[in-house]
Amino acid sequence: MQVKIPAHQESKLAWYGPELQSDTDKWVLLLDDAEIAEVEIAARKIIEQDKSIVEINKENFPLPLLGSRLEELTEQLINGIGFALVRRIPVQRYSVEQAATMFYGVGAHLGNARMQNAKGHVLGHVCDLNMRSDEPGVRIYQTHERQTFHTDSSDIVGLLCLKKAKKGGESLLVSAVTIYNEMLKARPDLVRLLFDPIATDRRGEIPEGMQPLDMFDEFANDPDLNMSMQLEPGDMQFVYNHGLLHDRTGFEDWQDIEDRRHLLRLWLSAPNDRPLPPVFKERFGSIEIGNRGGIAVQGAEPCAPMEPS
Repeated sequence: MQVKIPAHQESKLAWYGPELQSDTDKWVLLLDDAEIAEVEIAARKIIEQDKSIVEINKENFPLPLLGSRLEELTEQLINGIGFALVRRIPVQRYSVEQAATMFYGVGAHLGNARMQNAKGHVLGHVCDLNMRSDEPGVRIYQTHERQTFHTDSSDIVGLLCLKKAKKGGESLLVSAVTIYNEMLKARPDLVRLLFDPIATDRRGEIPEGMQPLDMFDEFANDPDLNMSMQLEPGDMQFVYNHGLLHDRTGFEDWQDIEDRRHLLRLWLSAPNDRPLPPVFKERFGSIEIGNRGGIAVQGAEPCAPMEPS
């Protein structure tokens, strides 16, 4: 049965980067001193009780002041513009363990952490490990190379910037809804192919020299559609994978290893999220709301390493 192609989409997700980039009131959340203090206190209690980071949940990491704002942030991710930037966490005065505990605790108010690799890591480290993406088993976030627009295998991806690069490494975001609208306007014949179970399946219907994902990538990289931001130390960025694609520019790092670009990452499954179609089971493993996404490997146990690996 042929899929009925949806009409032009009107929603908060249908944004254009240049318009939204300067309107920071819509996506920047500045923490006040009292909110920062309560995150610090909650993290200190976890560490003093010798709890593992993977034991943190919304109940044992109480945020009476910030919690309501994080509920609004979650609503913005799922039903709004699809991303937010939380600022003013003073990471320079924390150890990696303290910063990671605070980040994980804030994330617990947005969703349930999911494993990010076969090792069971629920806390990821994004930094250049002097690897190349063309080497077997290397993931591009372990390099300094430019990524491509993509989504992660979770409802929400969160990043906490500990240190930024000497040059570059900007975060790029683009709305999948806006890309769809632009493709619908420019090439409705190619839009139909995006609804195939495997979008790269040619089926003899793609005009010579053109594939549907070529145009999709072209729109994703269009500066009239996407937007960029430089994550500063202490910034937490949260992005909704079912509405946006994200990317990162290549970067030049500092010579001193201690100064090099370093971000922590969370993959989260939101308990109040929308249903997903069955086709997502192939990538997410499960489509149960609040318990989906990540990389589940038999025998792997959730863990939160404090060092990149």
